[in-house]
Amino acid sequence: MGAQHGWSRRVVVSGRTSGWRNTIGVPGTAGSLSCNTIVRVFPRGSSTVTTVGPCGGLLTCSLPSTVRTRSAEEDSRVPLRPVASASGQGSVFASLKAHVDSIRLPGASEARIKHSTLRRILEVMRQHDSIHRHARSVHSCALFQDDRLLVSVEDVSRHNALDTVSGWMIQHGISGGDKVLFTTGRLTGEMVIKAAQGGVPIVVSRNGVSTMGYDLAGKFGMALIGRAVNRRFHCYTGSERLDAD
Repeated sequence: MGAQHGWSRRVVVSGRTSGWRNTIGVPGTAGSLSCNTIVRVFPRGSSTVTTVGPCGGLLTCSLPSTVRTRSAEEDSRVPLRPVASASGQGSVFASLKAHVDSIRLPGASEARIKHSTLRRILEVMRQHDSIHRHARSVHSCALFQDDRLLVSVEDVSRHNALDTVSGWMIQHGISGGDKVLFTTGRLTGEMVIKAAQGGVPIVVSRNGVSTMGYDLAGKFGMALIGRAVNRRFHCYTGSERLDAD
């Protein structure tokens, strides 16, 4: 992955899911490469990732030389070895953890949310994510500014859904500092790191929080809100970002 190929870097992305055109596609590929630190920096508003495929579940994309990928020195810090993981994230988690100390989120005075805004977000998602609501067979991930829905993705994988939202932000030059991320998935360490990499200081889930997700959110100063259903929720970390009405 990431071998030099003429004027660009050629990257092969392995991912097999239904509806790949909408879910993996360009936003999902860009988000996955960025979230998993395979690509360090995308130019803002970049549309430089172009998918070619699918071919048996494989997508390839060309990354122009203006896009910075991990250097050989950076790759050498994380030995390449097979890692089994039910979510498919184990092989990249060590690389994600290596960049935790460099992540900075807006302070509590800059990024806040009212209880009423949070409840409106929950109501929007209750009505919006139709497949999850009817079948419970997929995960939803959505990005909000206040209570305004900017983008929503449904996928069988919570990681794919979050990667696609991240890729959409990259493509459209959207910063995360004043945004709220909603997911139906469990807030594990990987999910928290990916949200923080996008600069999002407030993350909401219908599901619970893992120990590592809790610890990392506290380190980032992130508002981590779980078990958010109807008008009820539990704020695990970052309660200083919540405002009573």
